[in-house]
Amino acid sequence: MILSAWFLVLYCLGGASYHVATDGDDDRSPLQAQNPSTPWKSFEPLRKLALQPGDCVLLHRGDVFRGSMALKGLRGNPDAPVVIASYGAGSGMPVISGAVPLRDWTRGSGRIWSCPLPSSDGPVARLLVDGIPQTAARLPATGWFPFRKAEKDSAFSGDTLPKGNWMGAWVHLRSQAWNLDARRISGVDSTGRITFAPKSNGRLNNGWGWFISGVPAALSAPGQWAYDSASQRVLWWPKPGQKPSSLHVEAAVIPHGIQLADSRWVEIDGIGVKGQSQIGIFGQKVEHVTLRRCRMEMPDQWGVHLEGAGNTVENCFLRGSECGGLWMMGPKARILHDTVEDINRLEWFGPRGQGGGGSEGRGISMNSDSGLVSGNEVHRIGYNGIVFGGLAVVIDSNHVDSACTTSNDCAGIYHWSTSFDAPTGAGTVIENNWVGRTQGNSGGCPGSTPAGHGIYLDDRSHDMVVRGNQVIGNERGIFLHNTRNVRVIRNLVRANRSHQISIVHDGIVPEELHGNVVDSNLVISSDTLVPIEVRSERAGEKIVENVGNWRCQEGAMDRNCNQALERIGR
Repeated sequence: MILSAWFLVLYCLGGASYHVATDGDDDRSPLQAQNPSTPWKSFEPLRKLALQPGDCVLLHRGDVFRGSMALKGLRGNPDAPVVIASYGAGSGMPVISGAVPLRDWTRGSGRIWSCPLPSSDGPVARLLVDGIPQTAARLPATGWFPFRKAEKDSAFSGDTLPKGNWMGAWVHLRSQAWNLDARRISGVDSTGRITFAPKSNGRLNNGWGWFISGVPAALSAPGQWAYDSASQRVLWWPKPGQKPSSLHVEAAVIPHGIQLADSRWVEIDGIGVKGQSQIGIFGQKVEHVTLRRCRMEMPDQWGVHLEGAGNTVENCFLRGSECGGLWMMGPKARILHDTVEDINRLEWFGPRGQGGGGSEGRGISMNSDSGLVSGNEVHRIGYNGIVFGGLAVVIDSNHVDSACTTSNDCAGIYHWSTSFDAPTGAGTVIENNWVGRTQGNSGGCPGSTPAGHGIYLDDRSHDMVVRGNQVIGNERGIFLHNTRNVRVIRNLVRANRSHQISIVHDGIVPEELHGNVVDSNLVISSDTLVPIEVRSERAGEKIVENVGNWRCQEGAMDRNCNQALERIGR
């Protein structure tokens, strides 16, 4: 609170301050709203206001605002940004909620309860019970149906489904080990053949997995819910011991918490957003937008999504979204000292799961020339913990724990490129990170084993340095897959399940590999594992210069091993 007070002194005294509180009145004038005793009630008056450099929008601490703050064309400057912050003596930060309370529950036949949606803002993206997302209705209740009679990327046999109205339902397709595509069912014929749109990201394979969700006919187990669009009612099958009347139940229906467009030099400090049906804080064509000390909790798709140059997210907390935690696109982006956790949890899926794109479920995703990802805590992520693109990115001093809980063949830190000639990734430094306990989820991928790697530089990654990292308890520790000119130096790589360091060239990339160097790393593993794997499908090809590494046996650290730890700075 002391930091926020100084922040307001520095920035808000140069312009007008407009106050918003849930006990306010939108009929008040802009001049009245500058008095904290006569605030506005909602964000609607802000739409008519031309905010100037140095102006502040202040939300009353402890209040919950149901709605969306949509602002366009803000023009702050480096000395006088437009500020969105808090005021008052209330406890806790103000929260912008995208969810509406559900109170009028009635019990129907069996164990299903229903409640009318109090507005016409459906469909419902999530059902939150005491703040925690419930599982959207799905069949099968757990696990997967196998694909039968799969037709490339557009249809398959759904003859395992019971009879019901499945038109418009969401079907979730394990089209690749790292993808769980969400598609709408467009047709079900008399034989049970299911068609969907758009096409899947990968080719469907017989025996691989799928499940269906998002319609009342899919209600199959306690804890599940569905939205009936015909009656505009939410259906819920409570778990044993749960009583709807005694719980705080909300439906996520409002797309965004804060939406900025065509704006620059904006500071958002100490604001919470929660339960949006799409994105917590969404910025399009924005420059030099800074988020500090904000909390983004349980939006359905992304916590933060910013597109533009020079944007920063610092000391923020993000939890519970499904597509990803934090996505920044544009040069000189900075992601600093944030906590991102519980992203892309399968048991929290809403009807559309992780969305229609490919490779979703990322903790931090950055595509930024000269971008910086530093000092972040990234925990329990469904897909890759940190994904990056752009020139000369720095990935430094992050703690990435337990990525790949929903998808397979992914990593704590990951990159790939379409071409060795593409600039993306070149000049990147990955240093001083802790990456561990990456899991891998092979559900729906028969014949596969869990494959969650530590630092994974994939097809055509090139011209990078990986140094000074601790990579512990993954499938492969550091994995160079079809790379060029990558230097792996002075890392501690320990107790990974397969190989500690792998350098592999396979048929996915036909071009020659060269310039990879693995030097001065300390590799600690059991005596039954090959510590450093070097493998090429081309006979005689030298894909790595493997020099000067130390190997120690787990549980038998001797003097030489301890000296090696000192040499690499551990």
